[in-house]
Amino acid sequence: MPMNKKPAAAVRLQDAKCRLRPLREEDQECTLAWRNDPELIDQVLGYRMPVTQVMERTWFTSALQDDHQRAFFGIEPAKKNLLVGLAYLSRIAWIDRTCWLSIVIGDPAWRGKGLGRSAVKLLMDYAFATLGMRKISLEVLASNEGAVALYLSLGFTVEGRLSQQVLRQGKLQDVLMMGAFASVPAARPARRAIRAR
Repeated sequence: MPMNKKPAAAVRLQDAKCRLRPLREEDQECTLAWRNDPELIDQVLGYRMPVTQVMERTWFTSALQDDHQRAFFGIEPAKKNLLVGLAYLSRIAWIDRTCWLSIVIGDPAWRGKGLGRSAVKLLMDYAFATLGMRKISLEVLASNEGAVALYLSLGFTVEGRLSQQVLRQGKLQDVLMMGAFASVPAARPARRAIRAR
């Protein structure tokens, strides 16, 4: 990892709508509930089996360790200390300067309020401007039209399609592979406030 890069544990990202802050041990209660929410599980890619407290604790222990290849954040509304989702960069490849982006708004009361857009923009800015990444990739269900439209509006392009990749509610669904480059102006959100703790 380049010496001038800050690990996620020391960084807070914020704009007028959203704050990304480091994960905390006490977040496990919320994240465990989200990982076992059938409605949410059907909207996202990832682990689809029931998650126990022991499994969630193990995941958290791993997520909180700074391995320089992942950066995990809790999503909060800018003016509330309330965890409503998760955002993270994974598979950070320092030599290639690429990473993968994932986000979930776990609290249904906060979906559709623009926090996802703000969180993705903040995370993109962190990846491009702070970490020096040149490309961000992600996977999304093709049927998740809202998420696909959001990513397209932020400069992502569809780079591939995995046909009939996952089974959701008894139907095979496609997964889109999307990417955004730092060199494409639409993919470079305006610089946000980044505060070291």
